[in-house]
Amino acid sequence: RVGDDVDVAPVLLGAMSRLGVKAREVQNPDMSLSTVVGDGDYFYFEVGAPGGNLRRWVITGEDAKRVPVQFGREVVCVCLGKGERAHWKSCVKDQAGEEEDVKK
Repeated sequence: RVGDDVDVAPVLLGAMSRLGVKAREVQNPDMSLSTVVGDGDYFYFEVGAPGGNLRRWVITGEDAKRVPVQFGREVVCVCLGKGERAHWKSCVKDQAGEEEDVKK
């Protein structure tokens, strides 16, 4: 879990910049998603911010199609200082390792 004192936004914005996609922050927490995105493709995400606040972003149109499936995991792993675990294949264990985890 990323703590309430960690500001995920700078990591998230940096990752979006590297992808070359633009997101807009949803300022009004009462606004419905359909009002924000309209018709078409979108990628929506929420992140915690210091002080227990919640920030919301949306990527629309062609940019939304360019967001990789592992995007959220990558951002969280960097925030946790575990960047090497950003891709799920980096976390695969052999059978003995899986069995050891089950015993815990």
